[in-house]
Amino acid sequence: MATKAIKLKRTIHDRKEVVIGMWCSLASMTTLEMAGKEKAIDFAIFDLEHSPYYADKIIEFVHAAEWADVVPLVRVPDRGHVLIQKVLDVGAKGIFVPMIRNADELRKAIAATRFQPEGTRGACPGSHGTGYCNFNDRVSWAKKVKELNEEMIVFALPLETRESIDHLEEIITVPGLDCASLSTMDLTHALGHIDQPDHSEIKGAQDKLLSLCDKHNVPVYALPTAVGHFEKWYDRGVRVFTIIDRELFRFGLNEFGKQWAGRRNGQ
Repeated sequence: MATKAIKLKRTIHDRKEVVIGMWCSLASMTTLEMAGKEKAIDFAIFDLEHSPYYADKIIEFVHAAEWADVVPLVRVPDRGHVLIQKVLDVGAKGIFVPMIRNADELRKAIAATRFQPEGTRGACPGSHGTGYCNFNDRVSWAKKVKELNEEMIVFALPLETRESIDHLEEIITVPGLDCASLSTMDLTHALGHIDQPDHSEIKGAQDKLLSLCDKHNVPVYALPTAVGHFEKWYDRGVRVFTIIDRELFRFGLNEFGKQWAGRRNGQ
């Protein structure tokens, strides 16, 4: 029987149904649980690069994700195999890898998510992420290793450096990559257009990624940040989207403020 993570992975690669993930940047398990129970999201990303928590807290968020019936993923701050192993051992079902500049960097990160001999992940049956398997039950452990290797989901952010643009095709064709990003923020910095997210060079890089991913049948994900962004990327074939919990909160406050602005001012 396929696990929830394997089913999600298959849906992502099928590129037909819309899949929604939430960046958990507020360090709030309650927000995550609410989103899951409302069936608003399919997976959660715990951001170790830009959020106020550290690796030792990930297991708590993994438990919250499991309770909310969503797949837990972690955005690691770098490509180091030690941290990747730690977040997988506590139950993450995959990783978001930032600042990918070339295929070799992505290849090493993917290898860290797979047990030997398919990768370089160290074997530890007695962890939450491996189901606390019995050390002496080799048959069950062998089945678990196969399942865990199969369900690992790897997202890469290859549009964050100038170097990555020159190596896009070799990056997105690395075996084991499940989804590539339509980055904007870091790309505007890398290309010197911080105040011009719609600059032709930015759009050109995004067009290149979309074209190459379509050519090689690689799923792409986008993070809509303005009205109309969802429709724009959906019409171009994107089926995986992420939202940020703090932006949902900001949007809700903004809409609430608009509705009550007159009464708050005594009108």
